This record gives sequence, C-alpha cells and structure tokens, in this order.
Amino acid sequence: MSLAAVRDLREARSPAGPDELAAFETDVLAGFVLARAAAGLADVTIRSDVSHLEQVRAWFGRPLWDMEPADADTYFGKVLRDAAKGTRLGRSQALRTYFLFLEIRHKIELHQMTGRVAQCPVDEMNRPRGAGRAALRIPPSAVQVAVLFAGWRAELATCRKFAPAARSYAAARLMAEVGLTAYRFSVAWPRVQPTGRGPADRRGLDFYRRLVDQLLPHGIEPLPTLYHWDRPPPLEDAGGWLARDTAARFADYAAMVSRELGISVVEFQKLMLKISSTSILSLNDVWYSGDDNDKVSIVESIESPQSMNPDTIVEKEEIKRVIINSISELPEKEKKVLVLYYYEDLTLKEIGKVLDVTESRVSQLHTKAIMRLRAKLTNIKKGIL
Repeated sequence: MSLAAVRDLREARSPAGPDELAAFETDVLAGFVLARAAAGLADVTIRSDVSHLEQVRAWFGRPLWDMEPADADTYFGKVLRDAAKGTRLGRSQALRTYFLFLEIRHKIELHQMTGRVAQCPVDEMNRPRGAGRAALRIPPSAVQVAVLFAGWRAELATCRKFAPAARSYAAARLMAEVGLTAYRFSVAWPRVQPTGRGPADRRGLDFYRRLVDQLLPHGIEPLPTLYHWDRPPPLEDAGGWLARDTAARFADYAAMVSRELGISVVEFQKLMLKISSTSILSLNDVWYSGDDNDKVSIVESIESPQSMNPDTIVEKEEIKRVIINSISELPEKEKKVLVLYYYEDLTLKEIGKVLDVTESRVSQLHTKAIMRLRAKLTNIKKGIL
C-alpha cells in the first residue's frame, strides 16, 4: 500500500475574468427565469422578480452573489427606508429566492469561479417584516353581548322576513364580539312603505328601530343607507326616478325613517359625509367666477398635457431617443424577443416556437437584451438626467 499526494483541482483553475463572470451572471439569471417558469409561475410574476433583482443589482454595482448582510442592512435600512411596504417585501423575497436558486443549482460552480459560497444577505435579523402588530381591541363583555342581542334574537321567529333578519343579526353579533364600532346597513324602502306613499308598515320600521336601539347603547354607530336601488313597485310603475313625484315621495319616506330612528338633519348630513365616497359633477360647471364676464369652467382649469415646460419636454424626448437607439443597436434576435415578449405578449415557450429555438435559449436572449440596455442607459444616465 502506497501513499499519494492529492491535489484539489480548483487550485489549478485560473481565476475567472470579467467577461467570463459577466457571461456566468447572465446564464444564472436566465436559468433562474426558466426555473421559475418551470414551476408554473405567471410571466408577470417572473418579470416582477427579475425587475426587483435588476434594481438591487443596479444599486449594488456588482454581481448579487457578492452581497453581504451588511450590504442588505444598508439597502433596506437606508435606500428603501421610506419605500412602500410591498416594495420592501417584494425585493426581499426576490433576493431570498435568487440565492436559494444559487445554492441549489450553482453552489459548486460559483465557488470554483469566485471562491465565494452562496449565502443570502437577507437573514432573520434584517428581513423586512410584512405584518404589523394588530391594534388593541377591547370587545364587550359576555353580559353586554347577551343584553345587546336578547331582544333581537327573540324577534327572529316572528319577523316578516326571516332570512334578512337572521343575516343582519348574525353579522351584527360577530361585529360586536370583535369590537367594531360602526355598522352600515340599508333600509328597504318597499319594506317600510310598500306602496311608496301613506303610512308606514310598522313591522318594517320596528325592525330597523330595534336594530338601532340595540346598537347605540354599546358604542356601535349605525350608518343607515336610505336608498339601495329598490323602489316601491307602484312608484316604479309610475316612471321611477324619471317621475318628479318620486322625489317628493322619497322625501316623505326619508323624514319618516329619520323620525323613527331619532336622526336629526344635522346627524343625517354627518352620516352622508361618512358613507359617501364619490361626487358627480359636470366639467361645464363654473369653477370660479370673479364677475359676470369672468367665468371659468372646471374643464378649462385642467392642465393640458402639452403644458410642460420646454426643459421637461426636451429631456423626455432625449430619453425616448436614447432608448430607441439603444434598442436598435441590439442584435436582431434579441430585438425580436423583446418585441414578441413585451408588445405581442407571448410567453417564452411561444417565442421559442416562432424563432425555432428552445425556451432556455429565449430566456438567455431576453436576459442578455435587458442587461445590454441596462448597461447602455446606466452609462449615459448622468449625462441626460
């Protein structure tokens, strides 16, 4: 038995040059895109991940595998400190997925070429958190809940419409148990005033009165909506809202419900402010009037898209020209991939059939085109922005 000297073949490997590393980075990103497509992710999700990675790469200025936890601390703690929570989470998740791909697929090759071990810079210490702590809620006591629903529950068996009453009862009970403070509900006009005129149906009014009487003592503010697309059939047959008399009948109905529920005009106006989220107006309405000869309509006060200052117009045109020129300088196949992917909205597999190449090759062409454009724009950015 004899001894032999064993040498690590990696010692004999010459260091990878810049071009080789750039090609390797492109191939890794292309493989990442293809792997995510193989996992069944939608193209829009893959594009989002790649966009996140490219923006981190542009900030870092070196291949992402060179990132350390301290770099991630700086990026998420300073650069993205005031960014939207969704942006921080999306970028963090894209990095973690990318480094997981590196570790599974390219760990050995990466170490041979760079001497580095794939290690995600986002860890449990600097990982952006997505969920904030819930605010403290103090639900009513068991006794309060029992009192709140005792009368209501007793009326369910004899109410005129069991299903709507039971649904409202169950919803309000759940609302009280979790500590909510407001309840929006609709008052059915045909239920309160079936013919649209004359006295109210006491059974309908009593239902809503009991609801409000049970809510108010326990700090749950009722937000009633008096009209929810239902009109009494006789008024509908008479022309609905196209008939002037319908507005007068609605005013009578609104006054009737307000008196029954104990809502004053001021309180009703406050409720309308809370539950109304849109306003409808005409662009021809007068926005400002200094005197009889000085009237400006809303449409005239809207700034025209062509009203940008000359510097901004020139700057935008220059940026557009640079992008067009950069795309025109791309190799023909890469231009076709961009057109088919972004303008024709084809998938990588469909583009492969058009160009008669594999899906993996399409992914590589796409990634190379994006990296060429990014490099071109980065080099000239300071000169035009």
